[in-house]
Amino acid sequence: MAYPYLDDTIHPLEAVIQRSRTHGIDLVMVNGQVILQGGQFTRVNKQALLEELAASLRAPLTPAELRRRELAREVFPFSNAISLQFTLHPADWAALDVYPCHHGFLIY
Repeated sequence: MAYPYLDDTIHPLEAVIQRSRTHGIDLVMVNGQVILQGGQFTRVNKQALLEELAASLRAPLTPAELRRRELAREVFPFSNAISLQFTLHPADWAALDVYPCHHGFLIY
């Protein structure tokens, strides 16, 4: 875990908690109970959870979900234009037919 992730300024506890990689963890205990052993969760059936998630994603969208999807499509050009003001140089605006205005950008 040390090389190349640590130097003299990194506290060892920070290294263990924030910088360790999953391949370096064999056993995790919480309050005296083993919750991960040999890279596998002991209290959660990962395969069953993944199957449940997959089943929920196959279900038809609700009317509210369909409306949110449509709203995202309607809003995207405006949110994208707002993000352009932070990523584009003003000289590039005309080439994309995007121009600043008092409430964001006009998209032509």
